[in-house]
Amino acid sequence: MNQSLLRRKVAIVGCGPVGMLGSLILENLGIEYVALEKYTSPRSHPSAHWLSANSKAIMRQISGLN
Repeated sequence: MNQSLLRRKVAIVGCGPVGMLGSLILENLGIEYVALEKYTSPRSHPSAHWLSANSKAIMRQISGLN
């Protein structure tokens, strides 16, 4: 594994909706992170079939998500 990846303070495991939102938040805050995903290509169907109203409200508050 690349040594620079091992020096990150935050590791996000899984690049689904929550992992991607976490990545966006950390990126906006300027915090170094590494996102780890076991799949090498996009899945043929979404894993998140439903998002709660609270999740949608949080996403609307994050810069870049309208």
